[in-house]
Amino acid sequence: MGEEKKEEKAVSRRKYLGAVGGLAAATVVGWGLAGYLASKPAAPAVEKTVTITKTETATPTAPATTPIKKYAGLTLKVPFPEGWGSWTPGIAMVHEFEEETGMKVDYHFLPWAENGSKQLLEITNKTGAYDLNTVGAEEWPMFLPHLIGLNSRIEEHWGSLNAFMSDVFPKLQEPLIYEGEHRGIPIHANTMFLAYRKDLFEDPKNQKKFEEQYGRELQPPKTFQELDEVATFFNDPPHLYGITAEQHKWILFSTLITLFYDAGFELLDKDLRPTMKYDDKARETMIEILKWHQDAYQKKKYINIDSLKFLDGEILDFFTSGNAAMALYIWMDFWGGVPGYHAPEVRKRIGKVE
Repeated sequence: MGEEKKEEKAVSRRKYLGAVGGLAAATVVGWGLAGYLASKPAAPAVEKTVTITKTETATPTAPATTPIKKYAGLTLKVPFPEGWGSWTPGIAMVHEFEEETGMKVDYHFLPWAENGSKQLLEITNKTGAYDLNTVGAEEWPMFLPHLIGLNSRIEEHWGSLNAFMSDVFPKLQEPLIYEGEHRGIPIHANTMFLAYRKDLFEDPKNQKKFEEQYGRELQPPKTFQELDEVATFFNDPPHLYGITAEQHKWILFSTLITLFYDAGFELLDKDLRPTMKYDDKARETMIEILKWHQDAYQKKKYINIDSLKFLDGEILDFFTSGNAAMALYIWMDFWGGVPGYHAPEVRKRIGKVE
């Protein structure tokens, strides 16, 4: 972006990386562009001719000209997972990036199951099918050796690498540094959370019955024991399950690891040994996490068994239909951004949610 454009439309670094949806999409497109342009020759200069027309009654004037945008005529080919609901607002705002830069964005939407493997095939074979890559964190190591370094571009726009790192989440950015070069920028992070229905928790009848049964106040659970008690208390299938969850395939693994990290443990110790083998407390904690899941599904059955197939849409529909008192969820942006979640009829059906 030229200096004159910076003055025309100044956008702070935090606004670029901190905003939700469209600006985040513009960030990933913009920085993909940085890597793309690093490998391209400079565009030829465009000569502009201005004709002065004189008349007896008019003052000489120059006809208006349309400013030539720096990247006009270029098209950025972007692969992207198909049906990613939480990024729909961002994709819808890419036209702002196109308007500002003059570049066109050509999205190649790929099925989730093929997203990473398709992009990896193209980049390792150097086909030039795509100008940047959009893949999950578990796939980054395979892509990094093939990506263009971004350090010079980061320094150009941020002033220094340290200034850039102060504007992003370091723990997410550090894995994208390969051989001293930043080779990508995270655009999306997942946060596990527990949603619960306040109408059920604040119902005086439920509060009285729960205290009589468990000897304490009915409150949102903070431990596995409390979660077990609350889920058991509300469980009345098939009308109402104590809790539902998003546990489709690899998401179940992510849930287990997230809970393990939240308990204060790492997968490897300082000597790069598996903590679950060499740390008794770590092993006991993981066994507790696994046992809770096993009992919740097979023994106490307060999690609906079909949640083992749930993705974003399924758990949202199940919970907002009033079928569970709580929901263990991993993608907060999707949860809060899907049309209908805040609709009056949904709120009336499931009450207040926190």
